[in-house]
Amino acid sequence: MAWLLPRTWVVDEVVTASLLNSHLRDQLLILGAGAHVYHNAAQDIPSGVWTSLAFNSERYDNQGFHSNVTNNSRVTVPTGYTGRYDMWAGWQWAANSNGSRQARFIINGAVIFAQELYAFSGGGSPSVSDGTLSGNFPLYDGDFVEIQVYQSSGVALAINNVAPSSPEFSIQGRGGLPA
Repeated sequence: MAWLLPRTWVVDEVVTASLLNSHLRDQLLILGAGAHVYHNAAQDIPSGVWTSLAFNSERYDNQGFHSNVTNNSRVTVPTGYTGRYDMWAGWQWAANSNGSRQARFIINGAVIFAQELYAFSGGGSPSVSDGTLSGNFPLYDGDFVEIQVYQSSGVALAINNVAPSSPEFSIQGRGGLPA
């Protein structure tokens, strides 16, 4: 199963179960495919190091995008689900007003698809620092996506566990050709 270009049907064409399955059913499957994962505890992030957020729990995972045990920082596109995907991540840093905070989506451990930078001026300490990142990306069978965070406060900072918003990571199929 792969996303196909829309079919142009012709007059008197015999519509078979095979054609309906490949041009209708299989195309609709990706629209419902996805996962929403979270971590049920805080995660310490060292200063000055890009760190992938871990996710040990699932709100849903209807096609096997995520494992709570193996490589639990990743969501991976299952075979047959090449297409475009909406992604969203949310987190909350522990209070600290020094340095900067950054976040990014990375694909297959290398390709950066979105990145955000939050800078703090020092001085007083904010009570919390929330962050979100979202985007729509083309993904192919076997591609994996991670959300990485970075902070430069000079000390390890936690990504707080605040249900139901931190840390969270969602991927949802939107169909369409990836290119």
